[in-house]
Amino acid sequence: MPVSEHSLLLLVVFTGAAVFVMLVTTALSARLEPFLRTWLVSVITSLVGAFTSATYYMDRQLWTGALSFGLLAVAFGLKALAGYQFRTGRLPLVAAGSLILVATIAVLAAILSGYDGLSIILWQGWAAACCAVAAANYRLGGAEAPVAATIVAFFYLLLGASYGISAVLILMEGNLVLGRPPDNWADQASRLIAAITFIGIGSVLLVLNQRRFARRRESLANPA
Repeated sequence: MPVSEHSLLLLVVFTGAAVFVMLVTTALSARLEPFLRTWLVSVITSLVGAFTSATYYMDRQLWTGALSFGLLAVAFGLKALAGYQFRTGRLPLVAAGSLILVATIAVLAAILSGYDGLSIILWQGWAAACCAVAAANYRLGGAEAPVAATIVAFFYLLLGASYGISAVLILMEGNLVLGRPPDNWADQASRLIAAITFIGIGSVLLVLNQRRFARRRESLANPA
């Protein structure tokens, strides 16, 4: 029995909600490092974007499509930003915000012009690039927990590859106006991978959060 796009998107929403609850519960009993707070904002944005996508594919209203694709573009930009913040400890809001804004405007301009296929290509290509940036930053910045950082990088590369392949397949079809959900194996795989990586990345980032917090406490207790 084939799995509908709507069902896969709802799966992403439910798993993302579970991760959100897990992080909020952790925040009530322990400190969340700045990079994890940024990632939490990206999770919330992804949740709203995925839920709106499910609504859009049930009743194709232009505004819901624009809201969904725009939020997803922002969410993946924030995921890359969280990775950069993890590695450097800095949050370059002006530079990163400008890039995210340009990407989001391009995605919105495409769908509002009637080219929903082009809009999907743009946001999925942007998502693939952001996942690659996040993977590189976590891998390079995870000296205190190299295995955990490598796992996060792997999850991001897997997710980014699925979005990148989906964007390429849609582009190869040559149809910039789909009028329907993308119909390729990579797009469906990306929904399943997104659901898995929500749980996987969230769990491992909590480990990295605890390691970093513990190391910071040790450095304060034993100043050089």
